[in-house]
Amino acid sequence: MRLCELQPGEIKKLSIKLDENAFSYYNVEAKQWVEESIEYEIEVGASIKDIRLSDRIKISALKFADPHRTKDIESYKTVDIKNVSRQEFERLYGGKLPAHHWDRGVKLTLNDTVSQLKYKNWFGRSIYELMAFARKVLLVLHRPIKANNIMFVVNLPFKNIEKLTGGKINQKLVEGLLKLVNL
Repeated sequence: MRLCELQPGEIKKLSIKLDENAFSYYNVEAKQWVEESIEYEIEVGASIKDIRLSDRIKISALKFADPHRTKDIESYKTVDIKNVSRQEFERLYGGKLPAHHWDRGVKLTLNDTVSQLKYKNWFGRSIYELMAFARKVLLVLHRPIKANNIMFVVNLPFKNIEKLTGGKINQKLVEGLLKLVNL
């Protein structure tokens, strides 16, 4: 893809070629690239919040494999990702989802996330609040990437902290932290 620079007010006609794989994905069960018969919306803009041109394209797939039997899932057909029902998600997932309500009285384990510290004792809440405060400060300082990195850590399971920190915070230290917040 070539880069095209325009001066303010300058107009130029551009075309972007979409190859045969632009509307396909690799299906691991079928072990091949597949396409779906679906309508896509293509948008062009200065940013995601400033869309200046859009059009729809209907793809009539020649090769299609549907291991999840998605033809009966309305939100999948309409690409309505904000309104996927639990039942539809379970069909795509291929099984029942775990309970969506977490029992706050249960002790935290290595499989729980750092964000769950906010529901534990004063020590756990303090760690969580410190991370939330650091994120707010970074946003005020116009450091959104670093602020988002904090959100990444907050949503990370405790078991992955050692790997994320390159061993600087080892598993023994994480387990000790869990003991303190589970008192």
